[in-house]
Amino acid sequence: MAARNPIGRQYGYSALPDDVDVMATHQYDLAEGQPDPRGFELWSRDDERIGIVRDLIGSPSAARGYFVRVDPMGMTGTRQFVVPLEILSFDAGERRAYGPFTRAEFMEGPVYQAGSRDFGRYYDYWSRFGSRGATATAQAATAGEIRVPITEEQAQIRKEQREIGHVVLRKRVETETQHISEPVTRTRVEVERHAVPADQQREYAANATNATTLKEGEVIRVPVTEERLIVDKVPRVTEEVVLRKEAQTRQAEQDVELRREHVEVDEDGDVDVDAPAPAGNSRQTRGA
Repeated sequence: MAARNPIGRQYGYSALPDDVDVMATHQYDLAEGQPDPRGFELWSRDDERIGIVRDLIGSPSAARGYFVRVDPMGMTGTRQFVVPLEILSFDAGERRAYGPFTRAEFMEGPVYQAGSRDFGRYYDYWSRFGSRGATATAQAATAGEIRVPITEEQAQIRKEQREIGHVVLRKRVETETQHISEPVTRTRVEVERHAVPADQQREYAANATNATTLKEGEVIRVPVTEERLIVDKVPRVTEEVVLRKEAQTRQAEQDVELRREHVEVDEDGDVDVDAPAPAGNSRQTRGA
């Protein structure tokens, strides 16, 4: 088995063992004076509470931790994040872990999915904060020198889509009366009576081959017809409506309050202090 190493040492993610996962307490050693971070509150560099450290993620075979898993405050069970141990500092008395990022920067980090092996993506995002220094206390550099990190907030811009309204497209039917005029044919019956002269009656009876003879009690029915209008209603396309969306760009402006730390040097007694003017470096960055 590999030698046990304290957590929180510098590493490169490309060299991570294959068995990196959530670790139990017996699977790793802590450096001397190093507290177990599980259950610690995670705080930002500007003293804003972020979440709770739930687990240590590391290699059981190397007995070494590389990340902590954090649940943001008020979001338990929904979004989880993993943060490299090497950029954090710890206060065992307060049971707190401190990170060199703001809460907004933390919430923009990559979301951790259980069983994910994409540690390179997590490390790429969080490693950029490591150069800021993870502690707000003075750090000794060399003999006779004290260095105090001074931080300032920077405006980081990101865009999100939000619904501001909607367009409803519906059809309604209007009914109108249309007058139709069309000629129609109707059968008209005319009845004519012709008297047959007495001197022609014998000749008529002999030549009346087309005459219809009615016997007693017989009836002849002649159909009488007329045309009626029958209207079929057939739908046809008379026009179309096209609905399309296009993006319009406008300049959005917003005032943002940014905080900047200042260090004041007070002289007490007969001392000589050479304090240069502070260097300002306010800038605006655009997020992905």
